[in-house]
Amino acid sequence: MATTIAPEDYARKIDMLLAKAESTPEPAEAEALIEKAQKLCSKYAIDEAMIAAARNGKAPEKIVREEIIYKGTFAKAYFRIGQAVALANECRVLIRKEYSGDVAMVCIGFESDVARVKQLNAAVQIQAAGSLAVWSKEQRTMPNWKYLDKGEKWRNRRQFLNSFGAGLGEQLERARGQATKEAEASVETGSVALVLRDKKDRVDDWVDQTYGKLRRTHSREYGGSSRAYAAGHAAGMRADATSGSGSVRGGSGKQLGA
Repeated sequence: MATTIAPEDYARKIDMLLAKAESTPEPAEAEALIEKAQKLCSKYAIDEAMIAAARNGKAPEKIVREEIIYKGTFAKAYFRIGQAVALANECRVLIRKEYSGDVAMVCIGFESDVARVKQLNAAVQIQAAGSLAVWSKEQRTMPNWKYLDKGEKWRNRRQFLNSFGAGLGEQLERARGQATKEAEASVETGSVALVLRDKKDRVDDWVDQTYGKLRRTHSREYGGSSRAYAAGHAAGMRADATSGSGSVRGGSGKQLGA
């Protein structure tokens, strides 16, 4: 007979893993800890979904919308890092640009999924900022760095963070895929993939009903060197966890004009 683990036990384990990841000076150890936390997040979400599907009509967990604010000159790049976390945890994401220049990530999903996104996001943002600081310090020793103007240095730092988000997304999706396969192998009846698709459809329906159909956009930011891209992407892989002011864009490539 399978042992049932209470939600608070999952939350406690995830919190311990993230605390260790934030405190360790070793990138490889932090990677392993956050990947383990992401697998546990995915496993917990799968378990909740399977239970909800088995309730046959009982009230499901509610869908919620919460905002995370990113500040500073690299706000949009930090948003992309948060977006990677949200998409790996069954959530939809919209972006809202404030008049102040801050960026708000509107995270939409089932209540426990959104809570896990906030938890993981806090950990990986610390790692991203730390990795950027280390990389920037290293660049000051490079012969060509002193010849770059202020704008070029800024674009290279932005490229590092954008690539960090891309690498992080790949890392978290890999952990999510592993957790899904393990869950598929452990359940006796039902399809994990079908249950997760049902969750996604319900969140998508909520977004469509609230915001209407969002048009797809393709917004990419380049301008940094290949060295900045490679370093940022590698750091993200190690990290285990516009149309004007007031616009809103879907994190999966959709936009809503406010």
